[in-house]
Amino acid sequence: HVVSVSDQEELRGLCRTLDLARFFLSIHGSPTEKPENIRDLLAARGYLPAETLLIGDSTNDYEAARVNDVRFAAFNNPALRGLPGVVYIGSFDDPAIDTLLEEAPAGVSAVRGAS
Repeated sequence: HVVSVSDQEELRGLCRTLDLARFFLSIHGSPTEKPENIRDLLAARGYLPAETLLIGDSTNDYEAARVNDVRFAAFNNPALRGLPGVVYIGSFDDPAIDTLLEEAPAGVSAVRGAS
C-alpha cells in the first residue's frame, strides 16, 4: 500500500504511468489526511496495528503511525533517528531491513508512507 499527502488522483496516475501501481494493493492520498487514510486502510483490510509497519521519511509519517498504533521505520532522514519506537533505515542495503523482516509476524502488512 502507498499512503501519501500527495493528491490521490495525481499519485495514482503517476504510479500507472511509471508502471508502479502493480506493486501496491492500494494507493491513497489527499484530500484525506494521512492518519485517516491509515486508519481506514487498517479497518478495510482487517490489519492489526501491532502487525503493521509504516515505512516513512518524515515526521508526518511518524505521527500518522503513532496515532494509529502502527510500528514505524524511518527511511533516510537522520532527524527521525532516535525517536521513541523508531527503527532507522539509512539505505536500501541497511541490515535493519533484514531485522525488520525477521521480526515480522506471519501475515504482517506494510504501509509505505510517501511525502
